[in-house]
Amino acid sequence: MNDRMVILQNTQAGTVEIYSPAYNVKRVFPGKGTKQSIPFDVLEQLLWDEGVRYMIETGLLYIEDMQAKIDLGLEEPDTKVPTRIKVFTPEQILTLLKIKSYDDFVKEIDSVSVEQANEVVRYAVENNLVDNDKVNYLKTITGKDVIAMIARKRLEADAEKANMNKDKKPEGVFTPKA
Repeated sequence: MNDRMVILQNTQAGTVEIYSPAYNVKRVFPGKGTKQSIPFDVLEQLLWDEGVRYMIETGLLYIEDMQAKIDLGLEEPDTKVPTRIKVFTPEQILTLLKIKSYDDFVKEIDSVSVEQANEVVRYAVENNLVDNDKVNYLKTITGKDVIAMIARKRLEADAEKANMNKDKKPEGVFTPKA
């Protein structure tokens, strides 16, 4: 019996789940960074399922072990650095958005799935990072407008702050009850 295990990691903020009664598999990945292991031979069979294949090929679930990716046919033999399935780390996203040239940025974004491009959008919005050319290119890929999303986030924060201050009474002012 083969005891080889493959570790899958959730790269998304939301919950991701693999469920296959035929292989007696149910793995829940409740948030970003969550890891679960699956026997290699079971994962090999699960890759025939379109949903599981999609989650792995788009980077929703990521396999760090390069040899496992090669053995599963997800990367070419002798590959040292991921070429087919790339998942950006937060540091790589920051470098892409702030340091890399526009041409390098486009090349990198074109080499990843739309799911990973959406991850770049999320990071840009969370960290208020705006390079007009880069976010406009992201908009053509993902359909998401980073500038509008940041503006909406700021409006919501301002509205929340205004609502909090509305209930506060000025310090030192006495207001008798009727």
